[in-house]
Amino acid sequence: MKHQLKEDIRDQYIHGILNKSGERLMPTLDELIKKHKVPSSTLYRISSKEEWKRQRKAFQRKLRQELDEAKNMELKEKLFKCEEASIDISYKIFSKA
Repeated sequence: MKHQLKEDIRDQYIHGILNKSGERLMPTLDELIKKHKVPSSTLYRISSKEEWKRQRKAFQRKLRQELDEAKNMELKEKLFKCEEASIDISYKIFSKA
């Protein structure tokens, strides 16, 4: 198997494939074998030797952590805006009194 083809398959297996709507699809080795028309025994041997499954799980953990952190930041910003609005409303109410 050519080096570039192997790297392309590895990248698609470990990092997934983004579809047109931006959704990440995580193909199986069997799907990639069919897509790229490569011998299954060769790809299974390479993926096992290079620990693709472990790398894929590590990537997914890191991606999930980054998504969680981004969501956390988004929620903090929304909370801050709500607090600002509450303070503004309170100020307007008490300044009329």
